[in-house]
Amino acid sequence: MTSSHDIICLGDIMNHNSDKEHFEYLIKNMLQHYNLIDSDLHKSEKPDFRNDNLGLEVTRADQTLGFEGFISKYNKDNIGNIKKFNKNFEKLGGRVLKKTDPVVKILDLHDTFHYHEDYVYIIPVYSETFDFVNKKIEDKLIRLNSIYDEDIKHYYLGIFTTIYAREDNIKEELNEIIKLQSYYDKKFEKIIIIFIDKLCEFDLLNNTYRIIENTNEQLNNISIKTHEELSNQ
Repeated sequence: MTSSHDIICLGDIMNHNSDKEHFEYLIKNMLQHYNLIDSDLHKSEKPDFRNDNLGLEVTRADQTLGFEGFISKYNKDNIGNIKKFNKNFEKLGGRVLKKTDPVVKILDLHDTFHYHEDYVYIIPVYSETFDFVNKKIEDKLIRLNSIYDEDIKHYYLGIFTTIYAREDNIKEELNEIIKLQSYYDKKFEKIIIIFIDKLCEFDLLNNTYRIIENTNEQLNNISIKTHEELSNQ
């Protein structure tokens, strides 16, 4: 489950890395920090990073992405049309309750916003399932089998996600990835998923996985360094 510290740290990362390029470099830098990929990868396009032997594709599997951008635009004084605001809030995964709703009395108010005196706004719940991650993996497998450079021998996929996975979920995910890849000729040799509190390296040549413990502080430090790196380019 999320904690208030997790949410604060994630918010810091979002502030440092609000665009696609930042997250691409953040994923690469995280994997290099833990020696999971070569240190000499350079920016490319198809795939995102490469050297002579290894291609790294990266992606962000975060269902709250649109929501983060939406709420950053508003405060109590600039809501405008409340019906339109409420509709968009719910469309992006949030929940809107009238303050008179009995459910409000039992809510953890740390996960709510108070934009209007008549309503309570609940942020999207961070998922514990891999459904959205697997959709991203499948999208990348399609790209791998259609438009990637033929001269690269080995391909890895790095994914940043906000889901909170238990080890039993991870065991199931290994089997799901093996199944997904079985439909394609070209396959990723490794898929590394960056969670908020850990990394998981799926070795798909040997059909094994290992969990690498990470801290929110470490993730945020690498995020800050990534921001500085790109600012100096």
